[in-house]
Amino acid sequence: MTLRGSVEARVPVRNLGGAARPVYAPSCMSALPPGRLSVERFGLQGQEEKPAATSPPVALPHSSGRACVTSMLKLGRGEAVSAMTGEHALIFRLTNGGTQPCSVSGYPAVTLLDGHGAAMPFRYTHGQSQYVTHARPESLLLPPTASAYFLVAKYRCDVGSAGDAVTIRVSLGTNAATLIGRAAGPVEGVLSYCLGGPADPGQVVDISPIEATPGATLGRP
Repeated sequence: MTLRGSVEARVPVRNLGGAARPVYAPSCMSALPPGRLSVERFGLQGQEEKPAATSPPVALPHSSGRACVTSMLKLGRGEAVSAMTGEHALIFRLTNGGTQPCSVSGYPAVTLLDGHGAAMPFRYTHGQSQYVTHARPESLLLPPTASAYFLVAKYRCDVGSAGDAVTIRVSLGTNAATLIGRAAGPVEGVLSYCLGGPADPGQVVDISPIEATPGATLGRP
């Protein structure tokens, strides 16, 4: 499963329709153990990455400062994720669009919406899936233009889909304001509500803590 590009806050989205069977994109990481997700830099597979003239700002773990408010952040798509053994996942990026450093920590409050903007009746958990890191959340300091990441993961729909999540709504801590971004991916049925009823394992969406790197959001053996 490969994600294409990124979308900032308040970007219109499109409904990709349901899919009973997921389609997986080839991963640049072969020989992965079963039940694992891999992260890829989209657009760089098979290409030689040229060194940057200067290092871009990065999130600083175990550091804190003024808490980021929603108006300071931009929500976008993170690196590509290749799903294994039926798990679907998307990485999202929170970028400090302000002029001053700010800090983020904990789990983002996530709601997945359908094509009509209605909240879908998923059950949300934090770090319960084997595909999501079980690490405790830590405070991250984001210099201007630096990004932090979180993973949204769920199991596939084995008996069919009742509809796809098209939009993601994200809020942080006690900040009531929300960020809106694209949840639908280029592969149909990435985050779908399943036909199997409330007990279907595909109705549970697991959220990672906010991490300094995309790879840190993933579960470890």
